[in-house]
Amino acid sequence: MRGNSVSLAALCASVFVVGTSEYLVAGMLPEVGADLQVPQGTAGQAVTAYALGVVVGGPR
Repeated sequence: MRGNSVSLAALCASVFVVGTSEYLVAGMLPEVGADLQVPQGTAGQAVTAYALGVVVGGPR
């Protein structure tokens, strides 16, 4: 039973990290756009690309 609790805690932590990492990139879009010398909307495609990667590479 102890192993199940540890596995569940690890799963919850990983879901939290994956979910918040998209918001982290979205919050830094002005800096990312300035660093890459592209408009903020173009830099926003990084969030879309990451989300698509999560959808394709996530567990099925």
